[in-house]
This record gives sequence, C-alpha cells and structure tokens, in this order.
Amino acid sequence: MKKTIISLSVGVIALSGVFASAADTSENIPASPEVSTVSVVREEKEYNLGTTLARLQNKARILIKQRIDALTANKTAINASKLTDTQKSAIVTRIDSNITRLTTLGTTIASSTDATSTKTLVASIYSDFRIFGIIIPQLRLEKRIYDLQNHSTKLSDIFTNVQTRINERKNAGYDVTVWQKKLDDAKMLVANDMYKLDGYKTQILALTVSQYGTTSKATIESVNKGLKEIAKDFNSVRSLNNQGKGLRKALSGNATTTTTGAQTSSTTVR
Repeated sequence: MKKTIISLSVGVIALSGVFASAADTSENIPASPEVSTVSVVREEKEYNLGTTLARLQNKARILIKQRIDALTANKTAINASKLTDTQKSAIVTRIDSNITRLTTLGTTIASSTDATSTKTLVASIYSDFRIFGIIIPQLRLEKRIYDLQNHSTKLSDIFTNVQTRINERKNAGYDVTVWQKKLDDAKMLVANDMYKLDGYKTQILALTVSQYGTTSKATIESVNKGLKEIAKDFNSVRSLNNQGKGLRKALSGNATTTTTGAQTSSTTVR
C-alpha cells in the first residue's frame, strides 16, 4: 500500500512539471515591443546661407554632412536590430538612396563656379530632401511597425499552442469556456491590429517631401498614436497567461495517473 502511494505521489509531481514546462515555453505571451514616440521635427529653410560662393559651399558641406551622419547612424541601428533581413533591406535601401543623392549634390555644389545657382542648390538640401522632417521619421516609424508585425506573428504561433492546450483540457472534462472566449477575443484583436499596421505602413511611406509641414506633422502624430494603441492591445492579451496557470493547478491537484507495465493505478484527491 505504501509503495502504491509513493508511486502515485511521484506521478503527481512529474505530471504537473510537464504541464508547467510546456506552458512556460510554448504558451507564455511576451510583452509587446516598446513603442517610443517619433518626434515631429521642424526643418525650416535657412535664409542666412551667405552670398559668396565659398561661404555657400562651406554651408552646403556642413548641412550635407549633418544629414549623411544622421542617416548613417540610423542605418547602423537598423542593421543591429532584430528585424528580418527583408525588413532591414527595405529601410536601408532608402537610406542608401538618400545618402547617394546627398553625396552627388555635395559634389555638384563643390564644383560650382556660380554663387547664384549654388544658392539654389544649397536651398534644395531642405526642399528636395527633408531628411530630418520626413525621411528619418518615416524610417523610424517603419521600424516600429515591423517590430509590432513580427510580434503579432509570435502571438499567432502562441495562440495555436494555447488552442491545443485548451482542446486537451476540454477533452479531459474541464470547463474551458472562459479561457476559450479570452483566446477568441485575443485572436480577433490581433487580427484587426495587423490590418491596421499595414494601413499605417502605407500611410507613413506615402509621405513625400512636398507634404512637409501640416500634412507630415498630422500623419506622423497619427501613426505614433496608432502604434502605441496597438502595443497596448498586444500587452492586453497577456491575460491569457493566467488562464493556463489556473487550469494546471486544478489538474495537478485533482487527478493524476501513473502507469507501470500493463497495470494502471489512479487516485483522486478529495
């Protein structure tokens, strides 16, 4: 009799350990990526560019270097991020394109011999590029969108594992009504947010330098707000984690089974 009780006790410990391990690795919903605000930057044209050719060329050199340095720093951050290679390439390609255009403009200005035409070229550093006002906010928001999209993919995989666990508990005779409802609601919420993310990406990438000002400000602020709301939604579905813990405790406390050879022994704790 003592031997049987010991065997059953070991069975309880082993079985509960298996359920805890499975839930911790495949069903635990992690926190959403942090979504910090991308600032709206005023990039107004400088009117004191100078009148002499030498001064204009020096000013252009400074302005272009500032923008190339900023783009290069963002490129380094993107390449060091956890984005997929495809996502990194999409952002880095646009960064490189702007660096190339700025470099070409710098070469043109440096070789210019006319102050009047050079002044127009220097002014184009603002009007034709808007690196600080449009390009950098675009790529930073795009990076945040990719982070959230990648997180939503993880959530979809976890939801599949949670559904499997719910089905197992349901087949074992447990009431999973509340858990199933929470999962269904979470799936719907994430699906809607994935749709919104596609829309925000289209919206932010559609911005052009000609829309700098009121339009770009409104778009950047709107997308910022939307991404923060989605991150909040993604964190809200973490309540599913607690549902799994409750069911595991009920299972390990109420029923266990051990099998030795062809003989099966069971006990119910009352």
